[in-house]
Amino acid sequence: MNEQPAVTRIARESQSHFLHVNQDWWKVFSCEYTEFEVFKNYFKKDAGTERIAGFEDDDGTQQLIQNPPDEWVDNKDLQEDVLIGVVSRLVAQHALAHIADEEYNTLSKILDNGDFKMAIVRMSAFFEEFLSVQCMMELRDQKGEDMSRKDLDLIEEMGHSDRIRLARLLRVLDEKQHGYLQRMASRRNEIAHTPWSSIDEERQEDIRDTAIKAHEALYTLFDNLTIKMAVPS
Repeated sequence: MNEQPAVTRIARESQSHFLHVNQDWWKVFSCEYTEFEVFKNYFKKDAGTERIAGFEDDDGTQQLIQNPPDEWVDNKDLQEDVLIGVVSRLVAQHALAHIADEEYNTLSKILDNGDFKMAIVRMSAFFEEFLSVQCMMELRDQKGEDMSRKDLDLIEEMGHSDRIRLARLLRVLDEKQHGYLQRMASRRNEIAHTPWSSIDEERQEDIRDTAIKAHEALYTLFDNLTIKMAVPS
């Protein structure tokens, strides 16, 4: 039996029960999820259990959930057909929320220092990876199965503006967020190819406003990430 902490815990809220990531487990395995390249490797593996760090297929429900209901413990079908998928999705959402929160705080400091040019360059690079992962997750959920390597490569090879459009089509972004991020991508290209000294005051103010709006979009995306799951019936 695996001696690592269980991946999730159950909490009662009003008349319902929800699964939350167990912080004791997260302290041990968070490094498996907080780098985008490592995180995306989980989409390239065949077995759902391999996407849950430290969990082996024969560990059982008690390793997935701390103190699960008695009727779940010996129900192998429930573990394989429902719980592994639910817990895997919850862990992914928890990891993305953690990544987004840390990036949001870093960008807040950059904006407070008035470095709006650097903020746009950094946000543009961050959103390329962040939206890539979110699109992968959403497509996998819609298909109800693991994605093919061809589909994964297609998302990875997209240009930034195309990936933002895909995120809008998949409803990862709402209309306002989509507008803010397309504007950010456009300003990023302008900054990359234009000396800062030649950008007039009006354009600098536009870059400032764009950086603030993109930062706002990151906050709303972070705020919308689900970090709890209803207990399956």
